[in-house]
Amino acid sequence: MRGTLSGGTAASAKATFDAVAKDLSLVAILNNPFALTPGFEGPKQPRGSKPAYEDDLHSWTAPFMMALINTRNVHRSNMLMGFPYGRDFVYDEMVLTGPGEKGEANAKKVMALNSEKTGPSAPKPGEGPSKEERENGRYDLLYLAVASDGRMVRAGIK
Repeated sequence: MRGTLSGGTAASAKATFDAVAKDLSLVAILNNPFALTPGFEGPKQPRGSKPAYEDDLHSWTAPFMMALINTRNVHRSNMLMGFPYGRDFVYDEMVLTGPGEKGEANAKKVMALNSEKTGPSAPKPGEGPSKEERENGRYDLLYLAVASDGRMVRAGIK
């Protein structure tokens, strides 16, 4: 992925973390991937909160900054649509950082950058990527689905 964060997104993340700092009871809500699915608690989900090595992908991974919000929205959509992905659906979003020591070091760098994105040097609301940065941004997504019997499907989008 190449691009930058908008000031509004950074401000929303900072406001979330500030609210949690003032009211620690909110930690339980943020830690619950089913916080937006009232009456439904699905299976245990990956934490996705620190670098990890993914054997299936032969790569280190780091948390994706938006996963905290996206995961809850994906589970809510699954529920609202009548569970087309199943009630046993497991979902996670991570950034692939590569194999070996270099991949592990890159995963740690991503963690540090995630922290900076909501810190004092984060863009302010109304600031963000320029038109040129938006037009030259890119992404490379890999979707990996693993069935309960171990079958695996991979799909990429660039």
